[in-house]
Parts: sequence; structure tokens; C-alpha cells
Amino acid sequence: MRFYGIGHNTFRTKGMPWITAYSRGVEISPGCPACGVVRRWAGSKMSALLEAGGARYWPDLLGCGSLLLFVASGRFVDAMMTAGMQMELGGRMSIGEPVPERLKLAEAPTYYWVDGTKHRAAAMNYDASGFVGVTLCEECGRVTYDIPKTNARMYGDPPAPIVFDYDPTFGMDLFTTDMTPFTFFCTERVLECAKRHRLINVAFRPVEKGALAEPLRY
Repeated sequence: MRFYGIGHNTFRTKGMPWITAYSRGVEISPGCPACGVVRRWAGSKMSALLEAGGARYWPDLLGCGSLLLFVASGRFVDAMMTAGMQMELGGRMSIGEPVPERLKLAEAPTYYWVDGTKHRAAAMNYDASGFVGVTLCEECGRVTYDIPKTNARMYGDPPAPIVFDYDPTFGMDLFTTDMTPFTFFCTERVLECAKRHRLINVAFRPVEKGALAEPLRY
């Protein structure tokens, strides 16, 4: 079975809008009593604000510069579910005004954010994936690591692959790992579905080529 990192392809695709902030829906958890980290979570009713600029198309995956959610169009969700793939949605993602002048809000698809906590189906192999000095908070599960040494391995020549133990019994073709609910991976079924339905602004990166692999042309 082949696996891919999956996300938006905004930086390589001209004319795509970009979420810069949220005007509604972000929830903030209390600081962890052990490590002190304060987490920001998406609520069931989110409203996003788009960057002003030259966006021309409504994509099937919408990039986020704030609270890195997996935001998918109704077309994306319907295509996956029609193909028999499980989708656990956290809620709607409405788009607030103003929008870039070349986009029409009335033509925007329905967007949803996908709940990565309910898509967990793999356990990260930190050492094989290039992470150095990994520690996990016993209270909240936050992962920390030596950033300079990890970057040297992950983005070196050759770069470290992304390695995880995938559990097919969860039935997830679109999935996250125990490291974070915000980074998504997928099986080849998702790639083939995107091809069939001509979904736009979706990046598929082969995990064996590392985190910075060039997206496939599909």
C-alpha cells in the first residue's frame, strides 16, 4: 500500500484563496498543568477570513495560515464518501466578507473542516522519520523535539522519509497519526478519487520522499 501526505497546494497553484484568520469559532483550552501549552481548537461553527489579493478560483482544499485545519469543499467530501471512504467532519467553515474581488461569495462551495482527532489511524515512527530528542508530555501528549537536529535529518540530502505504522482496521483512507491531528496522510484510493473527480488544489506528496517532496501531478 502506498501512502501520501495530503494537503492544499496553494503555493504552487495560481489563483487560489487563502485563510488568514477566523472571525468565529476558535476555542482556546486552558494551559496544560504539566507543560503549560495553550491549545487552540476549531469549534463546530467556524467563519474564515480570506487574504485580499488575486484569487480567481474556489478550490477543493482551502489553505489556512491560522489554525492549520484540513478544509475541504463539499465536492471533496462527496467524492470521498461516494467512493466508500470515511469522512469525519468537525463542522461547517463559512467564508466571511470581504472576499477577493475576483471571487463571488455566492459561488463559493460549502466548506467543512475535517476532524483529525477522529481520523487517527497510524502511529508515527519518530526515529525513522528523522526526529531527534523526542519527548511527549504525559499530561496532554504534546510532542517536542530538537528542532535544529531534526531539520538537519528531515531536510537533508537525502531527506528522511515519513514513516508510521498504519492500522487498516480503522478503515481510514484519509488519516492522521498520534503525533498531531492537523497533519493528514492518505492511501492511494484518495489520490485515484481526486483524479476521477478532477479535484483542484490538492497536493499529494509520497511519504518515502519526505516532508518537502514535490507534489504529484495528477
